[in-house]
Amino acid sequence: MCGAFVLFILVSILLIPIAWLVGIADKLSHSSEENNSKRSLNILIFIFLGIPILILDLGADMYYFWMNNFRGNLNKIIIIQEKSTITNKTLREVSLVCL
Repeated sequence: MCGAFVLFILVSILLIPIAWLVGIADKLSHSSEENNSKRSLNILIFIFLGIPILILDLGADMYYFWMNNFRGNLNKIIIIQEKSTITNKTLREVSLVCL
């Protein structure tokens, strides 16, 4: 589990600059409905505070990733397999109806 946690942290750290650039691009492309001064302020705030925000978010992600991997109250996932009622005959009948 520690290996997966370290891998999660490393990949997340490597993706922070990419997420920051994507966030800036997103703000530039989707903020057209706001007035120009509010849009410019929003973009400038994200340019300067985006990386610290993403780092703080990484801290929260690390906490929840670690805590959720060791919860004791998880239910076992059971997938019940049901026998299919579809046969070659029913497929032929459906294809004849569609034609």
